[in-house]
Amino acid sequence: SLNHIINGLGILEPQVEALATHVVNDLKLKKIAIFHADDSFSSDAATHLANKLKELTASPVGVAEYNRFTMDIAPPAKQFLDQDPKVVICISTSQPAVKLINYFFKQGHFDTRLFGVDSTFLVHDILQYKGASFHYASSVPNPLTTDMPLAKEYQKDLTQYFPDQDF
Repeated sequence: SLNHIINGLGILEPQVEALATHVVNDLKLKKIAIFHADDSFSSDAATHLANKLKELTASPVGVAEYNRFTMDIAPPAKQFLDQDPKVVICISTSQPAVKLINYFFKQGHFDTRLFGVDSTFLVHDILQYKGASFHYASSVPNPLTTDMPLAKEYQKDLTQYFPDQDF
């Protein structure tokens, strides 16, 4: 009975390209590491990101994957601490990114800026009280916070059809 469906793209390339361009060209940072899940979808996006960084003359200082079933982030986190990147781009879901940030904090490492793709959108909410700064790219605007007319209609539909739920 909803009037609208808002569906994001099933590809990460536009997001990782936008992140790479922003970090290198706008922020002028080049010591960048890539953190990703060990599945083919994330690995392909990490390869695409590494190639985009090379194109921007900012080859990654490290690329490390985590096991998506155990979410054991210690091996890649230790690798990154040794490489001391100024930026880590997370091609993951929110929980592994949060675990990576918490690991950095526990080791007293606060000097790395972290970015992610749309599947990391909950990181800010999870870590907001720790003072962690996290930004992510998305192929579409967040339909719950944007002022676009279509998003406003979507919000109205959610309120009408799911009045007892908080979105």
